[in-house]
Amino acid sequence: MAAHTEEPWGKERYDISNPFAPSIPHIFIEGGGRTIADVGLWTDLAAKQEANAARILAAVNACAGLSTEALERGVVKDLLAACGSVVKLWIPRDDGQVVILRAALDEAQAALSKAKGEG
Repeated sequence: MAAHTEEPWGKERYDISNPFAPSIPHIFIEGGGRTIADVGLWTDLAAKQEANAARILAAVNACAGLSTEALERGVVKDLLAACGSVVKLWIPRDDGQVVILRAALDEAQAALSKAKGEG
């Protein structure tokens, strides 16, 4: 698989004119000095298409540093679950120390390894 365009990605909004029809607004998702995607904002789908473009852009930029393969294997879901387990099983003691159950720590380590492509 070819490498994707490096982050960060951005967006620009333009109106594209056509001599035979009214101009149609578009959002261009851009990265590396090039257009990556063109999202047309026409008719009743405009708000949904704009929201989709924003979600694509936010997801790509939030996942910078994670490989596409790791994302396809569900690493974000695994990391969220592991973080939830650590928080849920974080046990404060009277002396100010904290105990984290070994199972939660193992889950977090496995998710981090998967994110780094180690497992």
